[in-house]
Amino acid sequence: MSLPTLNAEASLYTSRVTYRSSPARNLFAGAVTPSSVPTGSYLNSCLYCNEQCDGDGCFLFCSCYDENGNSQPTAIDVFDCVGYDIANCNGQLRCGGCPGFV
Repeated sequence: MSLPTLNAEASLYTSRVTYRSSPARNLFAGAVTPSSVPTGSYLNSCLYCNEQCDGDGCFLFCSCYDENGNSQPTAIDVFDCVGYDIANCNGQLRCGGCPGFV
């Protein structure tokens, strides 16, 4: 399967296709089903996402496309994002959207 080339605007706002891996191809340990990761706009342009919780918090690990179409490994503490959208901002997960994009 080939992935589309995405620019920042397309990956953040117009992509409607979500690509997910099978657990055997997951880049990060502890593959989980897509329904067990937090909701957010990042799901439109990130893949291989999983959530891992321990005594320090719950972290979301993904591989997200940047504005050049390159996949970047990224992570975020989901407790910091309660009540906010989790977004892919140029290959990095952020809470509350991306500064500079309207």
